[in-house]
Amino acid sequence: MFINTQQLNGSSRYVLITSGLDKPMSLAVDPVKGFLFWSDIAKGHIERAQLDGTNRKVIISSEGLRATDITLDTEKSKIYWSDSIADKIESSSYDGDDRRIVYAGLQESHVHSPIIGNGNLYWIDMGHQSGSIMAAPLDTFQPIRAIRKNLGVTIKDLSLFSKGRQRGRNPCGVDNGGCADLCLFNGTHPSCICAHGKIGSNGKSCENYDAFIAYSRVQSIETIHVQQEITPNSPYPPIQSAEYIRNAIGLAFDIREQRLFYSDVQLGTINSVFFNGTNFTVRFTFKRQHSD
Repeated sequence: MFINTQQLNGSSRYVLITSGLDKPMSLAVDPVKGFLFWSDIAKGHIERAQLDGTNRKVIISSEGLRATDITLDTEKSKIYWSDSIADKIESSSYDGDDRRIVYAGLQESHVHSPIIGNGNLYWIDMGHQSGSIMAAPLDTFQPIRAIRKNLGVTIKDLSLFSKGRQRGRNPCGVDNGGCADLCLFNGTHPSCICAHGKIGSNGKSCENYDAFIAYSRVQSIETIHVQQEITPNSPYPPIQSAEYIRNAIGLAFDIREQRLFYSDVQLGTINSVFFNGTNFTVRFTFKRQHSD
């Protein structure tokens, strides 16, 4: 089990939290303060780390806790979560202090998916009034009201879209924090991360690894580390191409040109491609023999 991050366009996927996860369920981010929160329902934990994965700590731990959904009040630095076993909503500070029950639920309640916006807490109650979306003001939590009723048991999740829901920005919002690839705010300053490759001596650029292992997987060529510092983040992104890779078998390389060579038994070719997956070139095509 991992927690990943990537650019919004899907590029630069990076494994951020690599160990100590059993069944993570829900994530929440405060980008201005640089915090990442997540719940682990197998451990009964809610954990917190900086956005670059450092300073990881358990802030809530209870036997039998099943915090399936969490949300943040970023203005007051509070976390809210729903417990799918106890069917209640609780809150605490970002440090796990001042823990309290804010909604105990009714006898028939099945509570999940809390979300904060416009000074209110919203949540789903699949058991109340034949499936409802509930709301209450954050400051007093009274009155509690159903803003939609009779939605049935198929309602599964909530999301609130509002320009005012996320205010401010961190230093990564200015010129990507000076980082060549991923910029992750650690609460005090930008932390530059390379999804593939390693951070250069200036702490911002990305450099290639000196050695790695490449292996073929029929329709892709992938890489893993040989260095002692094992990480699930590969030295290079997987090399794939519907046109040039159908059944890759043999591999060779030219380290000076940063180029891989491979045979493809389905295409009947020997091809080359740069380590970074660019510039596919057909080097040799085998003539197919046809029987009369």
